[in-house]
Amino acid sequence: MGCTQAKAATGVDSAELASTSNTTARTTSTNLSAVSSGTPRVVGRRIRRSKTPRSDASTAKPESTASTIRDDTSIFLQTLSAYFDCRKQLKAEADRIDAKGKLRTLRVSANVRQYVHKRHKSSANTSGSLSISRQQHDIQGQSVKNVQDLLDAAAFATPHFKRFLNKLVDGVEDVRRSQVLIAPAKQAARINEKAVNDYSEREPNPAESWVYDVTRASLICTSARQMRRVAKWLHQNSQIVVAKNRFKNPTISGYRDILFVVKIYVPAKDKLHSYFDHMCELQIHHKRIWGLNHKLESHKHYEFFRAYFRGNDEESVGKRLEDLEAINAKGRLDESVLEQVLESYDGWRMRRLARLFYEHLPEYELALMLLYQARDLAIIEDGDDHIHVAAIQNNIGYVLGQREGGNTSQPFCIMKGH
Repeated sequence: MGCTQAKAATGVDSAELASTSNTTARTTSTNLSAVSSGTPRVVGRRIRRSKTPRSDASTAKPESTASTIRDDTSIFLQTLSAYFDCRKQLKAEADRIDAKGKLRTLRVSANVRQYVHKRHKSSANTSGSLSISRQQHDIQGQSVKNVQDLLDAAAFATPHFKRFLNKLVDGVEDVRRSQVLIAPAKQAARINEKAVNDYSEREPNPAESWVYDVTRASLICTSARQMRRVAKWLHQNSQIVVAKNRFKNPTISGYRDILFVVKIYVPAKDKLHSYFDHMCELQIHHKRIWGLNHKLESHKHYEFFRAYFRGNDEESVGKRLEDLEAINAKGRLDESVLEQVLESYDGWRMRRLARLFYEHLPEYELALMLLYQARDLAIIEDGDDHIHVAAIQNNIGYVLGQREGGNTSQPFCIMKGH
């Protein structure tokens, strides 16, 4: 073997590593001997079999692994599979509604300039220094200092936001007041959570001053044409701070709408200030997508497994979902997923599924089964002294260390010739 596991890093010597590898290989018929029974043909990163006839032993399927998966792992996989199914259904419905792509290509933009302090040449979505004119203000017209300031301002601004929505309804053809849904103010705990997760690095502080969806409403449109008319009216008759076309860039859950944050001018409570600004969120939904999303409860699926991933921000969760969606590309993420991936002879999928098993569930034995198989395939394709083999061996050592007592130190690999 071109990569030797150091005992000091994981507490497992090379003899145990070899023994465990052999034992695991015998538990499934898709081990290295099965691969070598036919002449492997390398295509990209995947090994495919030639059409050479195989013996009965080589064609046997791996022993069922469903019984080895813990109940909570099974629930996780089933929920994740249902979640991906929700995404597919939402996309299909959006494609039917927007067959000509007019919503997907609709241009929406802010018309309130996003000023940046001189020392910052660009502004990030969740960090960087922005003008105080884009912060939420308290009822005295100053930047809010805490959550209570924000809630007080929201309560004072809500009647003015309702009047703004009435003007929108009157100004857009065929829109009725019954289509407008005004949500209750966001709770203090949720404001704190969002401020910490999304805006803790944004300047000027405090983070709570950048939470825009305390005062919020939804407009449920009956057609794509009506959605475009509403967007046009908003561009012509409001101060838009944020605009997002989520038909073009859907949310992680696959939901599609058009989101605006508008600036409302509210008369100040005291005579020293003429008015203060309050940012309010308005989401423009299509009735069919909105209804389907509520029926599928895709957000509940997302919340269910978000805790399994490190970090709650959408970007980090999104990267994990991309990996899992790739694993799911040729089968369902249920109890049979291990057999599906082992039979695929796709080392990339094996390593991604192993990562899910050892990082988040944790299923160390199943992770080792996948990693040993991926390593054997990599040896056939690249040779036993290739960096890919070393990387997989490194992962094997890490998982063995975790299994034997939670040793989080990274394993040390020695490659021949280095």
